[in-house]
Amino acid sequence: SGKVFFISAFKSGWPSYLIGGNYRAHLKIRGATVIDEFDADADYIVVGNGREKGRADALKKIEKLNLERLDEVKFLQLLRLDLNHKNFAFCGGFSVSPGILGDDPNTVLKTVNAQSSAIEEADFLIVGDGRLKGKAAVIKKAEALMAKGKPITILEEPYYLPFIALNNDSARKLDFPSLVLQLRTVVNPKKIDRAVKMLQEEAFDIYSDITDNEAAGIVKSQTSYGHYAPWINQKGRYSCHDEDINTCMGMQGEVCKHVLVLLLGLAHQGEISLEHVLEWASNANEKAPSSNEDKSAAMLLRYKGVETGEVDWRPTETIPEDFYLM
Repeated sequence: SGKVFFISAFKSGWPSYLIGGNYRAHLKIRGATVIDEFDADADYIVVGNGREKGRADALKKIEKLNLERLDEVKFLQLLRLDLNHKNFAFCGGFSVSPGILGDDPNTVLKTVNAQSSAIEEADFLIVGDGRLKGKAAVIKKAEALMAKGKPITILEEPYYLPFIALNNDSARKLDFPSLVLQLRTVVNPKKIDRAVKMLQEEAFDIYSDITDNEAAGIVKSQTSYGHYAPWINQKGRYSCHDEDINTCMGMQGEVCKHVLVLLLGLAHQGEISLEHVLEWASNANEKAPSSNEDKSAAMLLRYKGVETGEVDWRPTETIPEDFYLM
């Protein structure tokens, strides 16, 4: 209340769990003021990812004046709800497990100190996209409870994981489920799902070279007997190549699943900090892949030495069960 927001180029769809229908209406309801002309004295300066006249100029001014800028994710996190001790009920079939790393939704809910419950105690009802016996009955019961005055927010599956991720307390120490959730806010969620699925389906020997500023390594191909050499650094530069030094087809302008398998596999085994993984992936957001083939080539050459027995390089081992039973 009483705060002034300068907001430019906001592109994200407005979350259904935040009142108002858009950021202007929402902030007005909460007592804030939104201005359209750049003002260095605004309490919050938000510049999003949309193509909008004045965006580039605003970014230049922010850099020149060394001001703090909120991107769209940080802006929505600023508006997050307090989910402490809230209850969540679930119905329907889910394309992505509500527990991300397994079927127990409490794996995810504990990251915001919430828990699953029956519909009678629920503050939120999460409705899966798929058909499942009893789905209609649960929705009907929720509507009946709402008609009697019980406040229940109904969210469809696509909004659930982003909702939990954005309402996760960024000041709280990261654990692995929280990391996977937070990554979904800065990396294409489909890429996260593919990487987790790879780690859940088979064991990996991840050969890696890690420093405080970079992680590079070798990840086995999911579809062939070959290997990929992904790498990423603190500045958000990244790339991935196959054994013939061909660019990984999975990148398509963003980090590929091999980069994510490298990061997640190493992080789970304690070889790299969770904070580094989130920071580096965040820095890679909106950056194009690097054209530098040298890092991947060096990793692949070193791995050839392992295969011939000339190089002693111990891998980090992952097992599928670790990515189901968190």
